[in-house]
Amino acid sequence: MIITVTLNPAMDRLLFVDGFRFDVANRIYRRENCVGGKGTHVSANLVCLGEKSIATGIAMGETGRQIIESLEALGVACDFIYSTAGDSRTNYILLYGKSSTLICEKGPDVPKDVLDAFAVHYEQLCKKAGYVIISGDASNFAYGAGASLQDKLFETAQLKGARIIFDSAGASLRSALKHRPYIIKPNAEELAELTNMPVATDQDILCAIKSLAPHDIHIIAVSMGSRGSIVKIGSRVFRAGIAKVEAQNTVGCGDAYLSGLVYAIKNTYTPQRALALAAACGGAAALNPLSVGFDKDKAFALCENISIEEIGEVT
Repeated sequence: MIITVTLNPAMDRLLFVDGFRFDVANRIYRRENCVGGKGTHVSANLVCLGEKSIATGIAMGETGRQIIESLEALGVACDFIYSTAGDSRTNYILLYGKSSTLICEKGPDVPKDVLDAFAVHYEQLCKKAGYVIISGDASNFAYGAGASLQDKLFETAQLKGARIIFDSAGASLRSALKHRPYIIKPNAEELAELTNMPVATDQDILCAIKSLAPHDIHIIAVSMGSRGSIVKIGSRVFRAGIAKVEAQNTVGCGDAYLSGLVYAIKNTYTPQRALALAAACGGAAALNPLSVGFDKDKAFALCENISIEEIGEVT
């Protein structure tokens, strides 16, 4: 079973505008709402691939209720800790032309009793998890003296024998390295921050990936936007292209990429097929004006035209 953990889930408010300028009235010609948050997006995108998962986290207040209802409407099995003590966050996404701009609220303060309840609940879920996907920044969640909730999430899942996929950045990603996650998915800028190394060229990225060898991370997937991705799987390193599509919205494409990669790994695809599917899911998601979901048939069709090249080895 796949468990996705989103401690700071959100509702995405998509605002479609003809343009955007400061200090003037900007007119919205279309508005859509959909569920937000990296882990929740992965669960919703796994549904598109026909793969079951359980989405968990902390949902609060009226927005939290909307998050759970939206996920269930998409066919996602939800098992959140729900609290009325606050309200889950809202993200605002401005879409104009081919541009997508996010304005994100900070997650709410969570009472200690809610955090404790989630820790117990999460431990029970991990008993049946083969893969645990932990997404987003959890550094604002304290858990006991000298520890973070993120540390607790890693330790619990690993004690239960689950493989951990971690998708975050900055201090959260740096802290996660000591736990040796199975998969991490930084973009090029996040990799540069993590390793303090340049990432201007493919060779730079390959060197930065090699510098992480002591952490024994099985898969390091580095996304580079329109340049595709460079991915270490085991000791082999590949360069994957992108699906050539007329993108309507690029928000959430990275989460779709991760859902395709996890699906492929769980179903024992070869590295080349796994990376082709991941890139294709990202491309199919870009065809959706919303920030989550894609057409499975379109994704598998796009796989056929994704370039995959083996470019190196990490020893």
